Amino acid sequence: MEINLFIRFFVEKNLMMKIKQLLFGVTLLTLLLTSCSTTQSVVDLPKQQDVQQSKRGKKKQINALIKYAKRYKGVPYKYAGKGPKNFDCSGFTRFVFKHIGYTLPGYSRGQATKGKKVATKKIKKGDLVFFTGRKTGNRVGHVGLVISANKQSFEFIHASLKGVKINRYPTDTYYKKHFKFARRIIP
Repeated sequence: MEINLFIRFFVEKNLMMKIKQLLFGVTLLTLLLTSCSTTQSVVDLPKQQDVQQSKRGKKKQINALIKYAKRYKGVPYKYAGKGPKNFDCSGFTRFVFKHIGYTLPGYSRGQATKGKKVATKKIKKGDLVFFTGRKTGNRVGHVGLVISANKQSFEFIHASLKGVKINRYPTDTYYKKHFKFARRIIP
């Protein structure tokens, strides 16, 4: 008789566990299905007003970047200088982009892999421009930040051997000869 009670207790306990597992599964499935139905708002296209505000925000961010970069005009060059008392070219661009929340590698060839490549005629303020260096052959060895641009030319600020300064492409023949490409970091 005690064996029968034991078997009956075991079967009932097993049945209760199965029911609990089934209820848990149904509850979980219900939660998943109802949470998926809220994704509609995530997929909605942005309103025109939101797009315009986003463009204005990006423009303000780029203008703040350029204004901040210009504050360091005249700061001396130092190999591997990361700022703010001295800079090398990639240390300078990394330093000013960090001010607006972007993290770039600490060397020009690493920065040359970030963002989106931009055609020379489509270069805009805020883009990075890359050049071959004095000792790098055909490889990237120098970087600067575009501060103004049109389809024919652009001005860029960079840490040169003479310190942080502004040059113009293609007017400055050295940089015209060494120009490689541009990349857009701020989308």
